[in-house]
Amino acid sequence: ILLSLKISLMQSSIVSISDNLNENKDITIHFNHKCQKNEQENILTIREIKNIEEKTGVVERQYQAKEYVNKSNAIYFPVNIFSFESIYFLRNIRMANKEEKLVKYLQIFDENIKDVEEINGEILIKSLDFNQKVPLKIFGYGFIKFFNYICALVSNEANYILIDEIENGLHYKTTKKLIESLIELSRKNNIQMFISTHSLEFLSSVEKVANEKEFKDLGVFNIYRYKENVYCKHYQSEQLKDLLNNGIELRR
Repeated sequence: ILLSLKISLMQSSIVSISDNLNENKDITIHFNHKCQKNEQENILTIREIKNIEEKTGVVERQYQAKEYVNKSNAIYFPVNIFSFESIYFLRNIRMANKEEKLVKYLQIFDENIKDVEEINGEILIKSLDFNQKVPLKIFGYGFIKFFNYICALVSNEANYILIDEIENGLHYKTTKKLIESLIELSRKNNIQMFISTHSLEFLSSVEKVANEKEFKDLGVFNIYRYKENVYCKHYQSEQLKDLLNNGIELRR
């Protein structure tokens, strides 16, 4: 029976433990890591808790395990959204027969949108505002950003999505709709999102939507430079409202 294990990590290792363990004993794994003259030891304890609520009084959050089959590692959206090509994701959406789902989310932004298709390598939008299908590029900057984000999320091609300065080009009235869509789709598709912003209005909208949707898997990281060093402060979702209400500067 394995009770403890010491591992020396040079670069990277995969640790496997058989499942025929003594369930009455804790398992401790010691990680020793050396880098030049520095040495660090970390200890991981594996403990079986049959009744979490009885022993701790708290029910831990549970997550549905999903297979990441054929999903790329990450998608990055730069500040200049016009340099991002969403046609690849649109093709995958059409192949998977998810067009109705895409249109449903686009109608959150613009209820006149009726269909999306690709002709000769160009994305065309069918809208009640026009007599014929029109290119995506004639729409406003905010809608194009929304379209690209939603295409990537509906297509479900990546484990992580990174968005730089999301507030650029967005009207405050559409920001809430975008946040609601991002939270809903990232939840459904098990996608983790990393979003940078300098906007207190955007952070305030995030806090309100997260509270309304009871979305707790949210963290705010304030990254700033002081003298010669870069620091990062982490705030939990429950702290965000208090920080904003008390005028704490989060954009150093």
